[in-house]
Amino acid sequence: MQEAQNLEFKRMAVHNNRLEEDTLQDSNEELLEKLLLLENDHLKRAAILLFHPKPERWVGNAFVKIGFFADDHANLRHHDEVHGALFDQVFNTIEVLKLKYLKAVISYDGIVRQERFPVPLEARQVFEKLKAEGQDHSNIPWNTVIGMRNALVHDYIP
Repeated sequence: MQEAQNLEFKRMAVHNNRLEEDTLQDSNEELLEKLLLLENDHLKRAAILLFHPKPERWVGNAFVKIGFFADDHANLRHHDEVHGALFDQVFNTIEVLKLKYLKAVISYDGIVRQERFPVPLEARQVFEKLKAEGQDHSNIPWNTVIGMRNALVHDYIP
């Protein structure tokens, strides 16, 4: 595990109340043990995916591929691949999407530039349905979010 990435993970986990404050002082091995990512003193595959800078050495196709298609006939215009540890992939994928694939509407509030990225109509409708059902709380546990995701896919998106 890279030390900087380990520390960032710990900070995010403590900030989101997933780990206790004293975890910041734990070694990499102690952290992996607490997260149940060690088995018989060996890293589990999940640990490699989450923290190793090159997880593809052990897990094939452990990267994100993004493509831009010109039309409905699958004509690929350009694509990007995002490699690295899973946490890095998530953040870097969002950055690549913002920088290369989404077109923002730009406006100004005084001298401050404002960028608003478009949200598809279907996504807005889904979130409006969730809001109408009272599912707009920011402290929803992760297992509820997964259930909501399944509800979105099966019940709300045509």
